[in-house]
Amino acid sequence: MISIKPLSYKERLGDALMKPLMYLISGTLKETPQRTHKWNTQSLSQKQREKISSENLLIIPGNPQASQRYLWFIPLFHVPLFGGWKEYVVIEPQTPNSSWYIGWTTNDLAEVSRVPLDQGVRMLLGKEKAYFFGINSETGKLLPLKKIATGFIGDGGPYKKLPLL
Repeated sequence: MISIKPLSYKERLGDALMKPLMYLISGTLKETPQRTHKWNTQSLSQKQREKISSENLLIIPGNPQASQRYLWFIPLFHVPLFGGWKEYVVIEPQTPNSSWYIGWTTNDLAEVSRVPLDQGVRMLLGKEKAYFFGINSETGKLLPLKKIATGFIGDGGPYKKLPLL
């Protein structure tokens, strides 16, 4: 079981206040903007990482054309308008679930988004292979995931209103 700390009122307010800026840096008003902010993620401890079994991981190859993650201290991957990551993968649980969280691991990090989900989600793709996993928000148990589609920020399409993390 992996426990996820719910977002506080201040953190949800921070999301609301950042929304206009996130629309601006995404370069499009027709899609739901990104919600990956430092306060919306929870790093996993080594003990929590050990609970994630390989059969619950959805492995997605990286995009060799993706920009680097950071430019000095600036999170470039968050800024598609200035060459940040634009490709995303649409992911959802294999079995419908009322509320869940998505997590990811790469070579150097393991995190979970604290944004509760009730449907699919768009996840940005960087250069590295990513390993995604789902967590049931009520039980903390791992959920098997499936890839639904891929797309690019700004292309619109049927998944443009799904959360982007």
